[in-house]
Amino acid sequence: MSRTYIGLHIPKCAGTSLLRMAKENLPVHQFYQNTSIIMNWRDRRPEFLDIQDYESLKLVWGHSVHEQMLHYLTNPVLFTGMRDPVERLVSEAQYQVDLRQRQGIPFDMQAWLGRQKNPMTWFIINRFPMLADRKNNSLTPFERAQKALQAFSHVYFTDSFAASANSLLSELGVSCGVKEANKGARKDIKVDVNLSNLKYDIALYEWARSEFSDSDPCAKTGDNDYLSGFLASSRQTQELESFLFNSMAGEYQAWGTLEEVLGDRLTQAMRILREVDVYGKRLAEK
Repeated sequence: MSRTYIGLHIPKCAGTSLLRMAKENLPVHQFYQNTSIIMNWRDRRPEFLDIQDYESLKLVWGHSVHEQMLHYLTNPVLFTGMRDPVERLVSEAQYQVDLRQRQGIPFDMQAWLGRQKNPMTWFIINRFPMLADRKNNSLTPFERAQKALQAFSHVYFTDSFAASANSLLSELGVSCGVKEANKGARKDIKVDVNLSNLKYDIALYEWARSEFSDSDPCAKTGDNDYLSGFLASSRQTQELESFLFNSMAGEYQAWGTLEEVLGDRLTQAMRILREVDVYGKRLAEK
């Protein structure tokens, strides 16, 4: 049975390594990523809503994966990767320092750390709001993220990343050695972590390790009643558009290309309007 693997890339959980291996070894029409939206722009690769052939996709991967994408894909299989929450936050803080320097954006470490309250938990909830029952305030953030993960077939962990990556790549028809990427962040930056800001992340990580540690990304791909129930719901196109457009705008702005992208989109829109005008006139002549 044909499947599409759709993976949520939680930052600093070995996802860039998977992205690079997939990009280097899968044909363009079989792989879509939005971990680096700016990379798609520079490579002139289509964004998700511009893809013409969803059935050919084997792997969808990124920071901006959203549950509404599942309605477009053939037999979607959900997976993600997790990391010890303290280690992950320290790595993310170190990466942010380097990233903001490359982007030419000032970075206040303490202010950024103060905003990082259970980031893994909310990363999942905000991308899978219906599956997480996000609006149900009777549930803790941990319980909402836990609920969303019930639709997932696999969660890999950074300390066993190679085994999970090899299994997934083999299922995708890719034979290559696992390469670890994105290890260049500075290690000389002191990061003071407030554990009280990570209590739900820690609980979620511990639960996921007990729930998914023995799973294989390609073994548990049978019927998932919770996921099936979601797929039976109506597609919410405007919700997906709003999420993706805001993700794209944020990244374009961070890299200083928003004005250029806007100009390009306006040029395309005007060309399409001229094309539609010609078609309309032809129909009117009948």
